[in-house]
Amino acid sequence: MKIIEPPFLKVRVWGLALLLVLLLAAPAFAQRYTVLPQFASGDGWSSDLFFTNQTAALVTGIVVSFYGDNGSPLSVDTSLGTGTTFTLSLNPGATEIMRVAPAGSLRVGYAVVRAPTSASISVTEVFRFEQGGVVYAELGVAQLARNYNFTFPVEVDLARGINTGLALANPTFDSGAATAQTLVVNLIDRAGVRQRTALVNLGLGAHISKFLNESAFFEGLDNFLGSVSISGINRFGVLPLRQDKLAFGAVAVDPGPVLGPFTMSTPLMSEAEPNNSAGQAQFLAAACLMNGTIGGAGDLDYYYFNGRAGDVVSAIVDTQGLNSQLDSVVRIEKADGTVIVSNDQNGLYAQNDSFLQLVLPEDGRYNLRVSDWYGSGGSNYGYRLHLGFAAGAPPPPNMPQITSLNPNNGTQGSSTTLIIQGTNLSGATSVNFASSTGITISNVQSTATQVTAQLTIAADAPTGTRQVTVTTPAGTSNAQTFTVNPGGGANYDGTWTGNWTRDGGLAGSGTVTITIAGGKIMSIAMGYSGLALGCCTVGGTQTTSFSSGYAITGNAFSVHVTGGPGTLTYTLAGTFTSGTQVSGTLQLTLNAPVYPQPTCCSGSTSATWSATKN
Repeated sequence: MKIIEPPFLKVRVWGLALLLVLLLAAPAFAQRYTVLPQFASGDGWSSDLFFTNQTAALVTGIVVSFYGDNGSPLSVDTSLGTGTTFTLSLNPGATEIMRVAPAGSLRVGYAVVRAPTSASISVTEVFRFEQGGVVYAELGVAQLARNYNFTFPVEVDLARGINTGLALANPTFDSGAATAQTLVVNLIDRAGVRQRTALVNLGLGAHISKFLNESAFFEGLDNFLGSVSISGINRFGVLPLRQDKLAFGAVAVDPGPVLGPFTMSTPLMSEAEPNNSAGQAQFLAAACLMNGTIGGAGDLDYYYFNGRAGDVVSAIVDTQGLNSQLDSVVRIEKADGTVIVSNDQNGLYAQNDSFLQLVLPEDGRYNLRVSDWYGSGGSNYGYRLHLGFAAGAPPPPNMPQITSLNPNNGTQGSSTTLIIQGTNLSGATSVNFASSTGITISNVQSTATQVTAQLTIAADAPTGTRQVTVTTPAGTSNAQTFTVNPGGGANYDGTWTGNWTRDGGLAGSGTVTITIAGGKIMSIAMGYSGLALGCCTVGGTQTTSFSSGYAITGNAFSVHVTGGPGTLTYTLAGTFTSGTQVSGTLQLTLNAPVYPQPTCCSGSTSATWSATKN
């Protein structure tokens, strides 16, 4: 069955206006703007504008201005006179009506009402189309609070003569911050599943009006029942209209998005502090779910992802069910810090959560920041961050992913082989640390599931957590956390006791006692038992103190001591494997015989040793 278009649809009058009532505060001028989206007069069209003063005081300076659909001032004939701008005053509780006559040629556009911010002035428009004594449409449009997201129900059933039209507009409101934008229009079925996404480019002040089953939106749509959720980076207007055979009427619009289709079900990842600046941002892959906390007053949580022009990114900061006090703000900015979009309230009833959806303007890195509106924070300011790609170019199917690091920590001044496990790792071109200060990576080798690299941590490398990613020709992976621990320093202070044993099963063993203070080795006591070198056996205890202390480099040291019994010298080398364990090698040398010892008393041997902190 073909949809019948009433005469008013043939001229698309409903789509030539800028859209549902929006409220826009302009604090510098103490003004509140209300836009009446549909204005039409002439050729059978008429519009009635009702103004009511809901306060108990006289309100003056109510200004009504009419504009054509291209934004130019439009002169109209009204019951209050002819002109493009009118100024009204309303007594307490009073209502004024402005009737725009149907005579003359067709004129379409919209009206902007400016009133003092302190005044509660309600403005309602009723417009109608009459031809040949038959009224085809009479619509009343209620005002909506301004927002970046809107939702409304949709039904398209062409066989029953049911369709839904949609008009979108990008008003300026005389604001220098107004820009062209691309609106994201999501078609969501009755089960809550996003079926299709349309991107609608709107220039500054521009608008579009079509049925949902036309090419600008979802061409060929039929037999559909569900909703549409629309988002933009700036405030915009929306007017959905439902056609039911010859009847035509406005559809109620709700503030806020539909969140369900954009929540992530991927494994929960944890926020890694510090991430308080763009330089410390934690890397995120597409379609990820993060568990984070605004840990204290003024805390900012930064993340970043790599995007491509045309990608449609959605971000949800969700506190539902977490008993969280967070009143979140989420924003996305370019790598140079230019803010693209920011959202405080998602518009849903009784929620302080944030939501945004946008089309990325260019290839490159994007930073995402989560904060508290009041600058507060604490252990009970937790959140879940859902980051996803709703449409646009999907991530490559061979995007690298990493699941573990071994080791996941290292000490200043140390070097080790880093083993990274994951998928799609073949052809790895680099292992990346953020921040990379004090980190050197060499000899990167990879298979499909593993990357190995030589990791060297400078003695003066900043301590704390770093984010590790792997880059392949397909892109950069998600991140895992690596911790740089302090080398030497007071974390080793104390008394360490242990034992040494001669290599090769030869006779000779003993004890080791090391005293560390201020991050330096202050004394070593070596105990000998049954150590045979040449024709001599060494016993007893040799204690050596270091007046200035012997420095520990990173997590390792090597101490050479001379002057022991029989001119016995030794080199004790050790590596701290934790805050309580140290082990290493011992090289012992009896340098020369001492009278009256026989000339055969000389030789060298090696041993291994270990000790624990008392």
